[in-house]
Amino acid sequence: MSDYYFDTSALIKRYAVEAGTGRVLTLLQEAARVYTASIAYAELVMAFRRKQDEGTLQQSQISELIRDLDAE
Repeated sequence: MSDYYFDTSALIKRYAVEAGTGRVLTLLQEAARVYTASIAYAELVMAFRRKQDEGTLQQSQISELIRDLDAE
């Protein structure tokens, strides 16, 4: 098992299906530890909101994703 650093552009793939989601999920399952920047939480919430503006996420989905993020 390895340690991994994920920036927000990779972490978003954990919560929303995008190109590369499968690879990110695999790495997360294999990881001993995952590191990220302290600003990643705020960036993820903003990315969820952008996806809402684009019409690819609904408010109810965002609320669920934020609960998942908080739980992790």
